[in-house]
Amino acid sequence: MISRDTEQILADFKTLNFHDGFMKKMQINPPQYMNKKRYENTLCSQYSILFDLILHEPNFDEPWEPYNIVLEFVNVANLNMSVDFDIFSDNAPHQIWNAKIFHFKDLNNDVVIDGYKDWNVTYNDQEEGDISNTPVEYKLNNKSQYFLFQIELFGGSIKILAQDFVIKKRKLLNF
Repeated sequence: MISRDTEQILADFKTLNFHDGFMKKMQINPPQYMNKKRYENTLCSQYSILFDLILHEPNFDEPWEPYNIVLEFVNVANLNMSVDFDIFSDNAPHQIWNAKIFHFKDLNNDVVIDGYKDWNVTYNDQEEGDISNTPVEYKLNNKSQYFLFQIELFGGSIKILAQDFVIKKRKLLNF
């Protein structure tokens, strides 16, 4: 369940300045327990994704002030990542161009359906393209519970479909 209201999640994420940020680490954390139910009445997983980043705080009297932030995306439903590491490393340490957030209910279904083709799974003799009784059906029936977080890199992008995000640590760096 979403711990904050939709507008607050959207507003809080938009306050972060990702431009020219540096990604120190990305970590995918599996759930502590597996969900025994199928997809009828419950979330598919309790996965989270942690990003350890160095971002810049805009300060109009001084040069931009860097700070370390650990950002956690919670109840992650999908992850789509495409990175050209030659371009990514050529731009180091400033690897992040921008970040955006969208309420999933306002988007088309392609975010989930396109990924379904890559899963390499079938469900109970279903015909190709049939999404009934699959994680796709659950996500589409519960679109209002999810947000699409899009991190645009110099050299790629990371798209995360999740219920919320949390700032785990924020510390100003003195260089």
